[in-house]
Amino acid sequence: MHAVMLESAALEEASLGFVPASRNSVDNLEKMKLNLDVFDGHDGYSCRICLEDMDIGGEVIRMPCSHVFHSSCIDEWLGTNHVCPLCRFELPVSICHA
Repeated sequence: MHAVMLESAALEEASLGFVPASRNSVDNLEKMKLNLDVFDGHDGYSCRICLEDMDIGGEVIRMPCSHVFHSSCIDEWLGTNHVCPLCRFELPVSICHA
């Protein structure tokens, strides 16, 4: 019975889009030090996940869609959701979600 409940919860999460990005796709995201050129003035200097300011020289990750987040924030986000929190750009998902 427990296995059926877990499978049902996984199917519900998948139908809502809550499928984690593949570990490989997350590991291959562009890691960089934040500088003034990263934002091009369009996003300000705050992480759009935690809403905290980003420090110049701090480590950030740039998604393929060019949105930039704190490394720890986007890593946690992509552990439960495979899309960019701003534009819904989709990263690859793992074949097995269990």
